[in-house]
Amino acid sequence: TAVAALPAGMLGDRFGKKPVLSAGLVLFSAVTLVGSQTQTVEQGMVVMALVGTSNAVITSLAFPLLTDLMPADRKGEFTGLGSLVWSLAQPIGATLAGLTVDLTGSFRTVFLVSGIMIAIAVVSLQAVHPPARSPGRQPPRP
Repeated sequence: TAVAALPAGMLGDRFGKKPVLSAGLVLFSAVTLVGSQTQTVEQGMVVMALVGTSNAVITSLAFPLLTDLMPADRKGEFTGLGSLVWSLAQPIGATLAGLTVDLTGSFRTVFLVSGIMIAIAVVSLQAVHPPARSPGRQPPRP
């Protein structure tokens, strides 16, 4: 994730946050679904590298896209609310993932559900229409 974060941000600047974020979500979803069926450590390492790369795209572009969508006079409020939701989602998600592993006896279910939920996020993101350019921002240089 750390290695791919800067290139992901640069791609977002060049091609737009939403299209690059959508591609990262599609990659994350596909790799998670396929990766749920890995059989060897080597396969798992390839999957984790691809998940890390797609996570870099998501991490690098999700909040910048959100700030483009927020009214300028309420960015602090919405950022705080988003941080609250993010902070609650992580322990709740981890607890539910652990419970799912306990109930099914496998991590595969967690990865399958994760891949499906990310696919739903990709579809939902397509309904979002950010402004063509943030106020005061110059278009990217060729």
